[in-house]
Amino acid sequence: MRTQGSDVTPFLLAAIAEATNGESVATNVALLRQNAAIAGAVAVAAANQPW
Repeated sequence: MRTQGSDVTPFLLAAIAEATNGESVATNVALLRQNAAIAGAVAVAAANQPW
């Protein structure tokens, strides 16, 4: 069976979590939060542009 499409990310995250005995989970959550913060900052900056 081949992993493809939207199944790839969950597959990789699960494999990495298993390989690191769960230690990668906190790092991935922190990365998710940082990405959300950056996306929010970009949205605010874009909203303040006089386009």
